[in-house]
Amino acid sequence: TEIYTLSLHDALPISNDRFVLGSVLIDCVSNVHRLIYVLGGCTHEHRHSRDLSSFNPVTCEWTKLAPMKVSRSQMGYAVLNKDNLFVVGGSSRHAEVLKSVERYSFEENRWVDVCPMKVRNPK
Repeated sequence: TEIYTLSLHDALPISNDRFVLGSVLIDCVSNVHRLIYVLGGCTHEHRHSRDLSSFNPVTCEWTKLAPMKVSRSQMGYAVLNKDNLFVVGGSSRHAEVLKSVERYSFEENRWVDVCPMKVRNPK
């Protein structure tokens, strides 16, 4: 088992600190091994981000990928079958609860909309 210790702050491909973001380590996606994906979140200049980037901890290189369709933070996310990254809900720059769901294809570097969640408004 390999253990990596790194400072994402020093390695981030953005000029501003980012917070309330998602990150996921994926062991094998389309023959790419052990990449860390960082998505969405906030910066002090841009309240919510559409960004998706991958980080290779072996080479310490970042790659900017296709941005999400909707800017969001505090979202749920999951990888299914090591082929797709799903982003679910979150909050918008206007503090709205998002119902939208997007699917990212690692192979195509492309986001598509998925059926939105059915969320009841509190009474």
